Amino acid sequence: MKKQLQSVFQIHLSVFLFGFAGLFIKWLPIDAMTLVWGRVLFASLSFVAWFAVIRVNPFKLRVSSPGLLIFLGGMLAFHWWSFFEAIRQSTLALGLFSFAGFPVFTAILEPLILRRSLRIRHLTLAFLSLLGIYIMLPQLDWNSNYAPGVFWGLMSGLSFSVITIFNKKILMNNSRENDALILTFMQNLVAFAFLTVGIIFQPISIEPNNWLLVALLGVVFTAFAHLLFIGALRHVEARNATLIANLEPVYGVVFGILFFNEWPHFQVLAGGFIILSASIISVLQIKKQAVQGNI
Repeated sequence: MKKQLQSVFQIHLSVFLFGFAGLFIKWLPIDAMTLVWGRVLFASLSFVAWFAVIRVNPFKLRVSSPGLLIFLGGMLAFHWWSFFEAIRQSTLALGLFSFAGFPVFTAILEPLILRRSLRIRHLTLAFLSLLGIYIMLPQLDWNSNYAPGVFWGLMSGLSFSVITIFNKKILMNNSRENDALILTFMQNLVAFAFLTVGIIFQPISIEPNNWLLVALLGVVFTAFAHLLFIGALRHVEARNATLIANLEPVYGVVFGILFFNEWPHFQVLAGGFIILSASIISVLQIKKQAVQGNI
């Protein structure tokens, strides 16, 4: 029981750190591509240091297709870029609430990718999420305030959903203690390669005094947060961890108020509540199916 409580605390702390990461795109005068490149650079170095401490070879992972690993690394680079771009072009609340619909994307895409039946309740939850987005942003016009931010938030959630589904498929054949962490590291490494190509034609626009903040983002708010989250999964079910992860937009609203005086309008809170409700229901349904032995 004590270990479970400690693990739950770890997950809450990791979600807090992930939510806090969104502040950096507001603080730093850096474009999203360069910021994500720096984040992945320092996160990858942190993982290498950690594997050296625990004496684990991070390149021993059974993957049926190297192409799949490259694809997922590219998706991770896009996921983090679109996440920061969503917040840069809107607010912390809008960016995080838009991203929070990823469990609904997962509920729809998982049956299609893993060749399972798609049920009507999955479509109902998708409709609820769309309703929440419409309430948050009733003007469906790209030139309206914050519309691009909401779009990139949705793309961030969609890409994260794809990553999650394929990671689950890979880890079904890799059940050793550190396999999930190794998979995270390898995808970070591939993402770093993609992002390096992305910024090779533009100068790195990080001022010397901002490198420390970029390192902090990569080491503490990325690598350390992942270590906490993955380590806690030994004693907490992944589905319960996902429920806790839904608190990330809530933290984002609080951070936006405290640090940037971004008080969300009622329609943002109402739409966000509907999106969060749909994502929580989708996770609870998956958990129920698991208990019944259907997945």
